[in-house]
Amino acid sequence: MILVGRYGSPYGRRIAVTRRLTGIPYERRTIAAWDDFDAVTSVNPVGRVPALILDDGEVIVESIFITDALDQITGPERALTPPAGPERPRVQQLVALAMGTLDKMAMVVYWVRNRTLKMLV
Repeated sequence: MILVGRYGSPYGRRIAVTRRLTGIPYERRTIAAWDDFDAVTSVNPVGRVPALILDDGEVIVESIFITDALDQITGPERALTPPAGPERPRVQQLVALAMGTLDKMAMVVYWVRNRTLKMLV
């Protein structure tokens, strides 16, 4: 498996933590969309990372789906999210709230950086 992205991103870091907790080995390809957009879009046409390239060549995008795939690979005894039952939606809800917070923070950082750049020009 190859993880495309960088640990500077909270989404890429989420995958790195998941990988460490589950013990799944993978190769890292550290690229960011703003550094090499062509390289990113060759893996994910939307131009976003992280993306996980499985050994069979299939590509999984979006951290929520990547963590789910890693849970499937590790099996229910090591999965971070319960595979079924009443705890699964509770865990998914907490993850959705955390990811929503990350999305808002990323928007703030993006806005501040772009606004600051425009003010300097």
